Amino acid sequence: MAGDPINTAVWGEADVFIGALDAADPTTNAAFDTDDWKFVGLLDGSAGFAEAQSLDQTDHNAWGYGVIATTYKGQKTTRTFTALEDNETVMGLFYDTSGMTFDDDAGTYSGTLGVKDYTESFRIAFEVRSGGKIKRYISANYAQAVPAGDATEGEDNLQARPVTVTIYPTADQELWITYKGAAA
Repeated sequence: MAGDPINTAVWGEADVFIGALDAADPTTNAAFDTDDWKFVGLLDGSAGFAEAQSLDQTDHNAWGYGVIATTYKGQKTTRTFTALEDNETVMGLFYDTSGMTFDDDAGTYSGTLGVKDYTESFRIAFEVRSGGKIKRYISANYAQAVPAGDATEGEDNLQARPVTVTIYPTADQELWITYKGAAA
């Protein structure tokens, strides 16, 4: 039988971090610097992280032959996750929070929420953990976020805010800085 179960995992814990464009990357398995990277907070583990890649595809036909070649361009990579907290980091993904005061330790905020400029760019990192292993994907360049559906609040469920993040490649076509291995 081919394959190795060591290359599979069910990840028991996860975090998403938002950083400024100049945020320092942690080396391999070192902790994220909380001055550079902000926690999104609790996430919907059932929803997990979904990654999608789309691209434009053009079929080229030859007379009497049909399709003889296909070209591809415009690859787009997105990741979706669902945030469960109303904290400064999460609210900043959906609104202009410049008119707000947050006390994330107390779970309170006040002020005015404004219309979000969805062209605002930032860095994003996804981390999953299980046992003594971690896996990280850190955007090599910038990302932008948009709502991925309706935010919900209700009597029988936790509040939830689904987010879709588009990851933009560097000039060298790099999307992610990755690490999978032993946890620190």
